Amino acid sequence: MVETCPPAHKRKTVLFTTTSMSVYNLNSEGIFSEIYPSLLESFKSCGETMSNDDKLNAVETWELMQCAKEKLGAKELQKIFQRGQTQINRYCSSPISEDHQRNPLDRIHILFSNLCEAGGEEIVRASINHFADIIGCRVAEQGEIVPDKDTVEEECLDDYPEKVAMDNMIAASEHPEKVRRQGEKTCREIMETVISYETHWGKLHNQS
Repeated sequence: MVETCPPAHKRKTVLFTTTSMSVYNLNSEGIFSEIYPSLLESFKSCGETMSNDDKLNAVETWELMQCAKEKLGAKELQKIFQRGQTQINRYCSSPISEDHQRNPLDRIHILFSNLCEAGGEEIVRASINHFADIIGCRVAEQGEIVPDKDTVEEECLDDYPEKVAMDNMIAASEHPEKVRRQGEKTCREIMETVISYETHWGKLHNQS
């Protein structure tokens, strides 16, 4: 029997790594719901039934599309993408094949890359959170947090605007997802302060 994701307050934190981000399990509402909405639910079903071997062996996007076709059937993909059998086969074929064409996952990757280059990282983050919510997860930066101010005092002052912004959003009854995003920004700022203080304290006590 396929189990659905539990409510957010009952989920356990489970970290796993992607190319540039870690993903953890918090509930979210994304902004990407109008792009391939049926595909999102279909991939949820695919992820719930796919064997461990499938997950490990599917690396490239065309391999993931092939897994989706095997789990859902070619006709289901035809309905989702409004494309014929030939086009679906092209999506699932290896790049060495003459019939290979860029698949929807490739196109979303290009979209996200272009957005990042244009300074739209928050759009990408919100979009990926929308996808990740299907399996009860959420993205987080992998990179080490680095303070961006010269002193602990400046880092402390840097925390307030983000916290105040979050409080104002709550007072204005903003959407919970917007508040969560701002809360994550606030947490990042606070951790910069903590790390700055740890470094300062270590120097005072001759500790590295």
